[in-house]
Amino acid sequence: MFKSRSDNAPHIFAVVDNAYQQMMHHEEQQYILFSGESYSGKTTNMRLCFEHLVAMGEGNAGVASRVKNVI
Repeated sequence: MFKSRSDNAPHIFAVVDNAYQQMMHHEEQQYILFSGESYSGKTTNMRLCFEHLVAMGEGNAGVASRVKNVI
């Protein structure tokens, strides 16, 4: 609380939002890498990222269903 965004460790939804904004406004390809030990939550975090991307891209017809098929 009362810290700048750069003072905190990156939050998964902030990382996804930043990647989405870069992709949409600057037309740059974005990659998000999940790493960690076994059972550290990589798959769960990947699903959360996909769900967040689907929510942000709801205006694009058909995108949500295609992304949900990946999950």
